[in-house]
Amino acid sequence: METKSRANVYAGSAQTKVLKIAVMPFKASTELIGSSVSDMVVTELLRTRKYSLVERGQMARVMSEAELALAGLSETKAVEVAKLMGAEAVVIGTVDEYGTQAKGGDTYAVVGLSIRLIDCSNGRIIWSADLGKVADDEDTPLTQHAREVVHELISGLFQNLREQALKMPPSPPDGVSVSEMGLREATVSWNRPSAEYKCRIERSVAETGPFAEIGTVPAGSGSYHDKAGLKDGAVYYYRVRFINTAEVMGDPSSVIETMTAPPPEAPENVTVSAPSSRCVELRWSAPKSDGITDYRVERQVAGSESWKSVGNPADLFFRDGGFKGCDVADSTVYRYRVSAVNRVGAVGASSEPVEVKTFPPPAAVAGFTAPSREIRCVPLSWKANEESDVIGYEIECDDGGGAFKSLEEVEGRGETVFLHGDDDPGDLLDEHTYRYRIRAFNSVGSFSAWTEAKAVTKPAPLVPADVKATSDLPGRIRVTWKKNPEPDIVEYRVEARSWVGMFWSKVGVTSECTIEQSGLKPAEARTYRVMAVGPKNHQSFWSAEISGTARPLPQPPTGLVAQKESDGGYRVTFAPPRDGMTGYKIYRKKFVGRDFIAESKQPAFVLSADVVGADGIDVVVTALDECGLESEPSAKLAVK
Repeated sequence: METKSRANVYAGSAQTKVLKIAVMPFKASTELIGSSVSDMVVTELLRTRKYSLVERGQMARVMSEAELALAGLSETKAVEVAKLMGAEAVVIGTVDEYGTQAKGGDTYAVVGLSIRLIDCSNGRIIWSADLGKVADDEDTPLTQHAREVVHELISGLFQNLREQALKMPPSPPDGVSVSEMGLREATVSWNRPSAEYKCRIERSVAETGPFAEIGTVPAGSGSYHDKAGLKDGAVYYYRVRFINTAEVMGDPSSVIETMTAPPPEAPENVTVSAPSSRCVELRWSAPKSDGITDYRVERQVAGSESWKSVGNPADLFFRDGGFKGCDVADSTVYRYRVSAVNRVGAVGASSEPVEVKTFPPPAAVAGFTAPSREIRCVPLSWKANEESDVIGYEIECDDGGGAFKSLEEVEGRGETVFLHGDDDPGDLLDEHTYRYRIRAFNSVGSFSAWTEAKAVTKPAPLVPADVKATSDLPGRIRVTWKKNPEPDIVEYRVEARSWVGMFWSKVGVTSECTIEQSGLKPAEARTYRVMAVGPKNHQSFWSAEISGTARPLPQPPTGLVAQKESDGGYRVTFAPPRDGMTGYKIYRKKFVGRDFIAESKQPAFVLSADVVGADGIDVVVTALDECGLESEPSAKLAVK
């Protein structure tokens, strides 16, 4: 393409598809020159890559068999020989000049050559070219100059043919075919051309068009895969055109018809079963359609009109539900249908619907009991559910508010007891009504119907009645009460506090109906309360508070008088504080403290002159009551 050529070239206007050619020895002044120059032409033609050439050895064998000489063949005979060699065209030529020429006193090489390509099928000249040229340098050898002339001649021919080819539209492609029954796809194929064409692919939904371009690919690829917007089971028409490098487009090929594959057929032998709670299983046989990748499973509640897609399994099996939180319901009639889906997403016809009824919920809990008169607790019990998929029980309670609330979730089918109240005795209210209900649940969250029971807790023991406290016992207080009518009272608890105290302290526990608190000071007061306690520390409320006092000291004697006796002693008399005094004690009053002098049963006593002495003494008297309590000392009496 880069060689400047002055060759005289003729190219026929009709396009040919000649590929295999034979190059005959050229006519020349000598056979050697003709053969040598023809070999140079062979080399240059091979460089164009437009033709394949018959080998010289093959040519020699054919000529020998035909008893012909390679040199000097006429045009007609050359065509016949080329046919025998399987060539589509033959190149013949004449070396007009091959020698030297004097010029300006120097000698220059000169070569003249004419060649032409003849179509063996009709004898027409496909192209013809000639060139004569004197060497530019007197030192250029003749053979080298011959090669330069041949190269310039073939270059001019090649450039002329290429330019002509670019101006002429390509011939219609041949060998066009299209695949059948593709899954929304079709592959258009054609015979690869020798030229570097592009191939335009056109498609229509009618044989007569209109046709629209759907793609362009290198013609050497030989095929085009069409999957742009094709529908299932539809007829399409294709044709192709070649476009050369000058963007000249040739006539279209013949129209080829094809049809895409229809959607998949419906699955066969669909069966359905309900193997467990809220679970449905389907099985089916694959249809005979190609390219199936998965299936669409749809579900309908019997009696309704709408279908819901519930799965896209790749296998011939599908499980609907069977897990906690699934939307498959208990005791419900469902209808199912299955469709096949191929790799392009085409959904086939649905199978005939099949019908199944799901399992009912678990059976209601049996033997549910809630015994009454338990101490601040309710021990619930029931029979174990016999269904193997039951995994536990849900218990709710109405504690008087009018509404059930969640109480406990018992795990395990074999667990059949629950203690409401946390312990025995528990923390429930005494003599209170509790309503309960229980239901079983299985592994997929299906619940049985509720079973109800009611219980009333045992009343608290009665508050001890007729509680009394004494006020006449020395150093102690006795508390008494009436025995409770309940036969199961275990003990009574007694607490006390002082009049000035804020906190209660334990006095004691007894099974009797009396208790004493000792170690009290005279006139010391206490407030008491009593509680009855039944089995398991079942306590009543505290009784009403009652007060008691330890016996107070007697009052001291008053009105002490001393009368002097004849013997020099003194008789002291006084008034008793009250009746019933059992005795009196006489003390000498000192500055600090006192000393005992004597004791008397009567409210009088005699002090001898020795006791009184010359200076006299001060005396005080105390009274003793029937309990042995001694009063405070009386006022001081001076005796002298």
